[in-house]
Amino acid sequence: MPKHITAGEKIAVAMCKMLSDLHLDLDMVGYYVYRTMPPLMYNRFQEIAHAAEHEKQMHQNKEYMERMHNIGL
Repeated sequence: MPKHITAGEKIAVAMCKMLSDLHLDLDMVGYYVYRTMPPLMYNRFQEIAHAAEHEKQMHQNKEYMERMHNIGL
């Protein structure tokens, strides 16, 4: 049975695909995000970035704790 993909996961995958172009000028993307979208959308982008940073930290902490457990600390 195929895994159900949530709307959030679909959007995250689409965003990652768009941002994976190494020739993409991220500064210009940021400029247009701010200039062409209402402040609410900018705030939502910020919220996504904060959530991703939190997940990164949690993942790193989990890996660290697993390494410490594996070496007997």
